[in-house]
Amino acid sequence: MNYEKYKLADFLADPEFKNWVLYPKQNTQLFWEKWIEGHPEQKDTILSARELILTFQFQKAETVPTHEKDDLLKGILNQKKTTNNKQKGRFRSYYGIAASVLMLLAASFYYFHFIDPDTANTPVLISQIVKENPRGQKTRITLPDGSKVWLNSESRLEYPSEFGEKRTISLKGEAFFEVVKDIEKPFQVLSQGIITTALGTSFNISAFEGHNIEVGLVTGKILVETEEESTDSRVFVSPGEKVIYDISRHGLEVSTYDNLDFIKWTNRIIVFKKATFPEIKEKLERWYDVDIKAHNLNRAMTYTGEFKNESLERILERMAFVEKFSFEINSKEINIFFE
Repeated sequence: MNYEKYKLADFLADPEFKNWVLYPKQNTQLFWEKWIEGHPEQKDTILSARELILTFQFQKAETVPTHEKDDLLKGILNQKKTTNNKQKGRFRSYYGIAASVLMLLAASFYYFHFIDPDTANTPVLISQIVKENPRGQKTRITLPDGSKVWLNSESRLEYPSEFGEKRTISLKGEAFFEVVKDIEKPFQVLSQGIITTALGTSFNISAFEGHNIEVGLVTGKILVETEEESTDSRVFVSPGEKVIYDISRHGLEVSTYDNLDFIKWTNRIIVFKKATFPEIKEKLERWYDVDIKAHNLNRAMTYTGEFKNESLERILERMAFVEKFSFEINSKEINIFFE
């Protein structure tokens, strides 16, 4: 865009400029701050256009009756005609013309963009945002509605830059959600064929490929359903309950829980409860971004333990004492030797 030659009317009509003013994002905010810094001669024009847009946005369209909308536009159009008639003659007022044009543009912008959105032809560009964590990384994400998401390692979250009638996002892997309540806009998480719906609540979803899917509710209420049609494809869940989707049976099972072990990962706590070696191996590899190889493992083992902010070496030392093995750490390759 050649913004150097833009006048006030150009900025008012520019969809990207209006989108920045009404729906500021970090990248657009940075762009305009840098642009204004490099073009100080346009600063006053940009600030004036921004002020006009925000002023009209502040006046809620719902408070204006339909007949008043029409009167508003007709009044401005008549005022422009009157102004033009008075200006016919030898001495025409440049500032009068500019004021009339500005008033017409501002009123038209207000009428078509805010009062009557059905006629607006300036769509808000909505893009899909993807957040993906590799092994060894966890992040906290704030969604467009203010809801918070803790995304686990080796997990992927996809959501729109602006929510529509529904707040729908997609998850692969594991995440904990704290959802902002909005009765008019249900919050939906799509995860490997499972749909979890909530209004305002907090819950954890574990949906790693090849594993049963677990949904644990902490507060509020949720609806968990499958994309398949079956007798047990839809269940309501209350606090203290969790749902397991059996990928082999293709059904939902509701059970209760006695503790919140399933969300301790958000506080960097690893929990093992009668975990088999393959389960331990998979969790440690995901958590620390390593590859583990077992040697001479010729017996079944289960392990129970809890580790908070521990190094991998310290965890293996504690496990080795109980399970009778030695280990070597070579960068990202771990070798475990069972006795």
